[in-house]
Amino acid sequence: MPDLDSNLAVAPLILASFFGVTSWLLQSRPQLAKVWSYFGSWIGLLVSGSLFALVLKSGPLSLQASSWPAPFGISFHLDLLSLILIFISYVLLVACQSFAFGFFEDKDFPAFNSLLHFLMMGVIGSFSTADLFNLYVWFEVLLISSFSLMGSRESSRSMSGLIKYMVLNLAGSALFLLGLGLLYNSAGTLNWQQINEMSQFSPAFGWSAILLLIAFLIKSGTFPFYSWLPTSYPSVPAPLLALFAGLLTKVGVYTLVRFYGLGFPGAEHLNQWFYPLAGATMLFGVWGAASQFGTKSILSFHIISQIGYMVIPLALGTQLGIAVAVFYLIHHMIVKTNLFLVAGLIEKKYGSTDLKALGGLRHDFVLALGFLIPALSLGGVPPLSGFWAKLLVIDALAQEQKYIWLGISLFVGLFTLYSMTKIWSEAFQKAPESPAFKSKVDLNHSSYLWMITPIFVLGAWTLALGLFPSLFYSVAELAAR
Repeated sequence: MPDLDSNLAVAPLILASFFGVTSWLLQSRPQLAKVWSYFGSWIGLLVSGSLFALVLKSGPLSLQASSWPAPFGISFHLDLLSLILIFISYVLLVACQSFAFGFFEDKDFPAFNSLLHFLMMGVIGSFSTADLFNLYVWFEVLLISSFSLMGSRESSRSMSGLIKYMVLNLAGSALFLLGLGLLYNSAGTLNWQQINEMSQFSPAFGWSAILLLIAFLIKSGTFPFYSWLPTSYPSVPAPLLALFAGLLTKVGVYTLVRFYGLGFPGAEHLNQWFYPLAGATMLFGVWGAASQFGTKSILSFHIISQIGYMVIPLALGTQLGIAVAVFYLIHHMIVKTNLFLVAGLIEKKYGSTDLKALGGLRHDFVLALGFLIPALSLGGVPPLSGFWAKLLVIDALAQEQKYIWLGISLFVGLFTLYSMTKIWSEAFQKAPESPAFKSKVDLNHSSYLWMITPIFVLGAWTLALGLFPSLFYSVAELAAR
């Protein structure tokens, strides 16, 4: 029988499924469902934090379901990398749910609270599975939940974005499944540890590695498969958009870190393609952002450009590259979620996120401060977290003498800062005679507090990450090791 520690490997997954089902059953009582779901998110946060401390002290947790040996049983494995991302995912879930309490009326989105936990099931399952077939299963749980959340808001704009999102992601799932079939036919197993221990591979193995790579690139929004992201995300309601921005593409990046960070066994040369792929992702993302005048559109394109920063260190094929990618993930998940929450508060209070309609928001001091912290961090201004994250990427590239990609990283960083200053100058610095400023809504105190609190909590995280980078980087190094 598995011991207690082994069973803890599925504790976050069981919690997410339990609160998803029970919140669904409480839909007829929306206020109770909301409180119960929020309570479940806090429990998940506490449990994942406790498991992180346990794994940091005692090592990874692994479980073979029903004691069936791999590859016949379902394998779970929680190491530092998994738990860092699960813990941050719960931080973002709590923040976005808190924001949603002020943003939505209960009747607006009755399925919201239960679907969030089903979404977390897919996220946690992806981070904790130890074999590729179950990674495919959890990806599908994640996609179905995200489809349901996006489709719950009935509007032609949201449906148009949903269709684009569905088509490309379902294509990625089909490639994923085809790659798994080739891999199983070639290796006889889909358990990652067993694949890692193999020394001989058939030619079909290389094709499976390529198909899986394309599927993961689609899921992560990497060039040339990013078009679904800026067309679908801006139509999503702000609390949900913030959570999607922090989580969905990061699950795809996680798979690249996990399976290609040190080279896919038998196809180690594939990670060298990450240099041009990441470079193009950064350039196309930042150029797309520079041409936009909608705050949510600008931030959506910057999800793409920042993914390039997470992917390019993986081309090094070293432990250093993984550590840098993990640190960037920690920084970006928090900052990007926070920026979309700020955009949501602007939309709720001023009725628009179009920079041409906005102006004078600098007079809203609390909102201006809430924007500046994550915006300057995304732009790489010291001493905030984005400065250290970009510096680590540039230093890693300099050590390998990859000066072309280093130059692209610097160029994209400058254009990222340009986009943030464009938002500031148009929305905040411009004269307050704008239509949006004149017709602003005075939110009730309770709603405003629910929305502004998570913005400043995530801002404090960004400040802490910037002021104590060595502490967080040491954790990233341990995860990489």
